[in-house]
Amino acid sequence: MSLKLITLAAFAATAQAACTADDSKAMSECITKWTEESTKTPATKDNICAKTQEMFACYPACYCDDAAMKETIDTTIKSSAAAVKTVSGEDCALKCGAGSALAPGMALTLALMVAARLYE
Repeated sequence: MSLKLITLAAFAATAQAACTADDSKAMSECITKWTEESTKTPATKDNICAKTQEMFACYPACYCDDAAMKETIDTTIKSSAAAVKTVSGEDCALKCGAGSALAPGMALTLALMVAARLYE
């Protein structure tokens, strides 16, 4: 899986037509921080999904929404999800861009809050 993540990072570094210098810098800093933290605390069966979601969250919308990169991003997400499932035995929802680790949980929380209000 590491080679695939490195490949995605390399594509990200070369496909930044729509990204600003600030976007590129923030993405680079985020990936560097993620890599350092992953080196200190290696992925395990219990944390690999969250760690992989954190990595994908580093990519800015200008990269994730780039039509020229869609196939590469989709392929990388699919292979990363399969690798996570191999290690953890469970499915892991991955999404390119910020919020990938929080968005599904927040959507569920909001839906439950609305349902609770409706049945008061």
